[in-house]
Amino acid sequence: MRNYIELAGGAFCVVLALIAFRAAFDRASGRAAWAQKCLLILAVVAALAGIMQGLAVSGRGGLYVRPWRAAHMATSLRGISLGLLVALVLSGQFTARKPPEH
Repeated sequence: MRNYIELAGGAFCVVLALIAFRAAFDRASGRAAWAQKCLLILAVVAALAGIMQGLAVSGRGGLYVRPWRAAHMATSLRGISLGLLVALVLSGQFTARKPPEH
């Protein structure tokens, strides 16, 4: 059961990468330059997190790096992805809303 949950987390990261990549190149929204760069970083990191998670769960991560390091890398990349997602959502740049006025 734990493997299925971890694979679902990896699939979520891959879907998040696709959404972030699409949002980064959306010309209709007036995103700031920093937000576009953060979205591209989010897309790359989330894709890597999904791939590493899949490799770690299937046991194939040991072909490239040590198995414990593959799991550690997947966890770190997931944390970075979720941190960037939270920052972009709270700033209003992920959904292309205007940032809050102070």
